[in-house]
Amino acid sequence: MMAAGGVAGAPLGAWAGRFLSGNWLMLVFAAFIAVIALRLLWEKTEPDLGASSATQTGRSQVARLSIAGVFVGVVAGLLGIGGVLIAPSLVLLARLPIHRAIATTMPVVFIISLSAISSHLLAGQRVPPGPTLWFAAAGAAGLLAGMRLQAVFAMAMLAVAAFILVRSLVSN
Repeated sequence: MMAAGGVAGAPLGAWAGRFLSGNWLMLVFAAFIAVIALRLLWEKTEPDLGASSATQTGRSQVARLSIAGVFVGVVAGLLGIGGVLIAPSLVLLARLPIHRAIATTMPVVFIISLSAISSHLLAGQRVPPGPTLWFAAAGAAGLLAGMRLQAVFAMAMLAVAAFILVRSLVSN
C-alpha cells in the first residue's frame, strides 16, 4: 500500500519541485534532514507496540499506509529522498516489528524511486551518470556505517543540514 501511494505521490513532488528555486529546495532538504537527525538522536530505541498488533490488516491501516505512501512519494519526488520515512511509517502505522519494517523498506524505496526518477526524466531532466554512481556508492557505504553508528550518522546529518542552511541563506 505504501508503494502504491508512493508511486502516485512521486510525480506530484517532481512537478512541485519545478516551481521552487534551488535555494528553496536546499532549505527544505536541510530542514528535513535536521528533523530526521534530531529524531535519531532523541529516539534510540524502538517503541513497544506489542506483538499482537503486528497482524492487523483493517481498512483504516490500508488507508493510513496509502496516505503515508503518497507523502513519502511527494518527498521523494520533490527532494530525491523519502526512504527514511518508510520504516517509521510501517512501525507506527502498520504496527510491524522494526526488523520486519526494515526488511520491507528496500522494495518500497525501489518502487517509489523508479516512479520519482521516471517523473523527472519525463519532465526533461537528465541525470549525470558519473556523479550519480559515485553518490550511490557513497550512499551505500554511509547506509552500512549509519546502521552501526546511529549517533555519529545523526551528527553528520546535522552538520550537513547546518552547512546547507548557512550556504543557502548566505547566497540569497
